[in-house]
Amino acid sequence: SVLFTGTEVQLSIPAGLNHDQWTGRNFAPRLLQTAPNADMAVEASFLSTPVPRSGQGLIFQADANNLIRFALEHNGTTFRTTVTSMTGGSAVVRAAKNLTTAPGFLRVTRTGSVWKFERSADGRTWFTDATVTFALAVQQAGVFAMTTGSPAPAFVSTVDYFRNLTDGRFVDDAPRISNLNVVPKARSAVVSWTTSMPTQTTLQHGYGTDVP
Repeated sequence: SVLFTGTEVQLSIPAGLNHDQWTGRNFAPRLLQTAPNADMAVEASFLSTPVPRSGQGLIFQADANNLIRFALEHNGTTFRTTVTSMTGGSAVVRAAKNLTTAPGFLRVTRTGSVWKFERSADGRTWFTDATVTFALAVQQAGVFAMTTGSPAPAFVSTVDYFRNLTDGRFVDDAPRISNLNVVPKARSAVVSWTTSMPTQTTLQHGYGTDVP
């Protein structure tokens, strides 16, 4: 099931049945939107941590049988990031890296047929786990959740945001602030910043550390 709470999205998978995405089975729930077949960079923040034999991540599709996915998984022993492609319904693992902790942020950058997969614990410092080459005529992009095993576990993947970094837009329409700069003067200060979309802003100032 898919639940929109108003601040996040929850992809819920019941226990028992395998909701994997592999050769001969394509049962992983996903939330997709139309995407251009062009260079792009997308990022997602997950508030959930995969339980053993589950996962979550970013997916790019030409259709249900031709796709590439970038996942944070727990294989029953450890966390790992994986890159899996599917061509004509046949799946291949293209990269895998074991981790000691589960990052909450995932990012994928596509340049032509080259895909770079990055992870971050805080959304600021990023580590590249894989760079793979895979030709795909992208039609859709989004997030997905998955479970494996017999019996498969229950898992709820909670998505905080899914963001298109290429043009700075958020799917939840929340502005991103960057390039913050403060120039102090004798009796005033000049404060400037950049937002990812047109905004109206109120600046508060005063004495003390508790003033926003």
